[in-house]
Amino acid sequence: MDGWTIEWDRGRVLAIPTGGMAHHLQLRLADGRVVEPFAEAPWHGEPDVLGDTRFPAHLRTLGGEWPCVPFGTGEADPAHHGHGSNADWQLVERGERHLRLACDFPAGHAVERLEREIRAVEGEAAVEFTLRVVTRVDCTLPIGLHPIFRLPAETAGLRVEPAPFAKGQVFPETFQRDVSRLRPNALFDRLDAIDTVEGDRASLAALPAPGLGEELVQLWRCEGAMSLEDTAAATRVRFTWDPAAFPHCLLWVSQGGRDAAPWNGRFRGLGVEPIASAFDRGDLIRHAAFREGTAQAFRAGEPWETHYRIEAEAL
Repeated sequence: MDGWTIEWDRGRVLAIPTGGMAHHLQLRLADGRVVEPFAEAPWHGEPDVLGDTRFPAHLRTLGGEWPCVPFGTGEADPAHHGHGSNADWQLVERGERHLRLACDFPAGHAVERLEREIRAVEGEAAVEFTLRVVTRVDCTLPIGLHPIFRLPAETAGLRVEPAPFAKGQVFPETFQRDVSRLRPNALFDRLDAIDTVEGDRASLAALPAPGLGEELVQLWRCEGAMSLEDTAAATRVRFTWDPAAFPHCLLWVSQGGRDAAPWNGRFRGLGVEPIASAFDRGDLIRHAAFREGTAQAFRAGEPWETHYRIEAEAL
């Protein structure tokens, strides 16, 4: 992947033009071990995928982390996860330990410009991000962040520990036909007890989960943090964000359940997606367990800014 790299005493990260995505993050623990938290699609570098414009640009380079403004699919933008997810971003500033990227949106779009900063934290196995949004008009838009974390090979090798949340809800429709097992629109209070279409219960609290392929659930009013504990490696990755900016969180579990190209049953990852949205489609608001916090308000010409952080530690 071509892009811009920053390195520091405790890590390394690559940013690429497509989507302004952050890829191949490495975080070095105090004991010298290196944690690579992001999932990366196995088709990176495959010419038949990279050159196929039928696939959205962010799918061709899937993995890592990037912002989605607007988030999902809706009237505000014809591109899934917004123009910025599939456009090339420009390098605005490069420092010893930070990168600043920007993406100008087409004329007529409600969004004028996105900027993001990726900053290494000297002396820590951590990286911090800033997202800045400028709109042309006063508007409310669904927005989100889209990191995808690596799943270990061992069954139930990853403990998923969200901050407190008010209610969980399964995607209101069958998420992936003939694959998804969680009961559409089911409500739950715990990740380890979610109703399935067969009438039993499944757990997303320990992944990979046997018998699951593709699932999407929303944690409503999540308090801005997610911890991912790799039990075999004895490491923890912690992702924190501002719940005022992103009041809810989507969890996308992908365990080789998509057979169409370029997936071909090969992709495995956990999307932990802080959002101000109702799932990832504007028309699903009618099914939302809560209506508050399903879009973010912007004022024309006034920059809106938020910050978030990914860090790793030994257990």
